[in-house]
Amino acid sequence: MAISLGLVGCGEPDPEEALEQASAELARAREVLTEAEGDVDGLRTKMRELEEKLADSERVRGEAGRHVNEAEALVTERASDDVLFRAVQRRLLEDPKLADVAVTAGVASRVVTLRGVVATEALRARAVAVAKGAPGVAEVIDELQTSQPAPPAQGSD
Repeated sequence: MAISLGLVGCGEPDPEEALEQASAELARAREVLTEAEGDVDGLRTKMRELEEKLADSERVRGEAGRHVNEAEALVTERASDDVLFRAVQRRLLEDPKLADVAVTAGVASRVVTLRGVVATEALRARAVAVAKGAPGVAEVIDELQTSQPAPPAQGSD
């Protein structure tokens, strides 16, 4: 016992106290490990659930893609130039932003050609967008003219 006390007095840690500290550190480390293992297990469960949802979503996307392809084929089959002409003209006439615009549409092989004069570039873009939105239209050729001059290019001095 005298040796033990002598070591304590010389600044050496008490072996029992050192053991106690090491045991406490071991207990904290085990708690952290247990918590981390629980987190890993929980995340693996969530990952499996997300992988299942991803697989379901990919299946639905595949089915939707096939359906879109079938529907596009049906539209193409039924979209004669006469039908497309009427559809595009109706859309142009019914669009409230294009109410005062005289735009004509010609259709050949599902390609729509727009002609006429519009007041602004915005109306020109709107007419093209409306024509492109008609089912069965393969392409839109923009031959529209604007009566309002285009704004000058920025930074061209």
